[in-house]
Amino acid sequence: MKKPHSGGEKITRRGFACRLAHVALGGSFIGLTSESASGSVVVDLGREEFEPLREIGGAVKVAVEGAAFPVIVTRVDDESFAAFSSECTHWGCEVALPDEKGIVRCPCHTSRFDIEGRLIDGEALEDLSRVELEIQLVTAVEERSWGRIKKERG
Repeated sequence: MKKPHSGGEKITRRGFACRLAHVALGGSFIGLTSESASGSVVVDLGREEFEPLREIGGAVKVAVEGAAFPVIVTRVDDESFAAFSSECTHWGCEVALPDEKGIVRCPCHTSRFDIEGRLIDGEALEDLSRVELEIQLVTAVEERSWGRIKKERG
């Protein structure tokens, strides 16, 4: 479970260890936890690495610059996707991609989450942290600008 520290920001045990190691190596506290990945993840369904998301139940992990854990993006149904941190809310272990039944499992203490990152059962007490998601659909657009097309036709 995440516990607050003096700055009001929540930090996991793993996040604290990462920060401590980074400071020991001469770094700073900036950009070491998944909270820094709370921006938006952009998924272009036309790109090969996102091919699993073209099918319902498909899932991928997306690395986010400055984040300790990748974001999991899942295809929930024909029109819905979900994005959430792969950092378990119990001890900060990295959870696996959903299995064939849509269950996301934490390898550390048996916590289970659904395909949208919502807690089902186990040691964790919270859902996986949601991440804003932008989906870019494959469209048939000509490479030429609309203005150029109009001039050529007219």
